[in-house]
Amino acid sequence: MTALWIPGNPAPQPRPRVTMQGRTPRVYYVGNKYMAWREAVTLWAQTKLRGLVNPGTPKVVSMWFCLPARNGQHPGDPHAQKPDLDNLVKVVLDALIDAEVLDDDSQVVGIDARKQWSEPDQTGVDIEIREA
Repeated sequence: MTALWIPGNPAPQPRPRVTMQGRTPRVYYVGNKYMAWREAVTLWAQTKLRGLVNPGTPKVVSMWFCLPARNGQHPGDPHAQKPDLDNLVKVVLDALIDAEVLDDDSQVVGIDARKQWSEPDQTGVDIEIREA
């Protein structure tokens, strides 16, 4: 098993925007927070995980997202509102591919993902990758 804590403010994968250039559709994502978070996860994964994980084998990935508590939320309580968990997971998996820790997200055969409230200075994601 390989584990990594990535500090920061997790941002979800935004919905794709589509425009037309003539008859050619152009798909792109909007969001500075999303791009900054994805780049941070990629950089941390490149630095700490590349070479430690055999990229070509089936994997189980666990992710524990810690989002900043506000409006009376208590750190440690489940985070049952937006952003959606699946959109947070997509960003991390894409960043692991960008970092060449995974070849493709199709090799991920299991995912355990959770999100909770945390203190504002303790936000980020805890990632564990293990062989299936």
